[in-house]
Amino acid sequence: MPEPFLDIETVADCCGGRLTGSARGSLSGVFHDTRSPLPGGLYIALRGTSHDGHDHVPAAIEAGARAV
Repeated sequence: MPEPFLDIETVADCCGGRLTGSARGSLSGVFHDTRSPLPGGLYIALRGTSHDGHDHVPAAIEAGARAV
């Protein structure tokens, strides 16, 4: 696993998010495509004109995302 990238608490604080669930600690990085997941990473759900990344949140979690 890569070196820690950021911690979940810092990310939530910086973007005005809130923590739910039990995930805490370091993130290994960031990804936005569930076809190329980053285990232990932060999944960013992007909304485009032809897709909505929010539809893929369950797949991101199943692929090992630590946070979304």
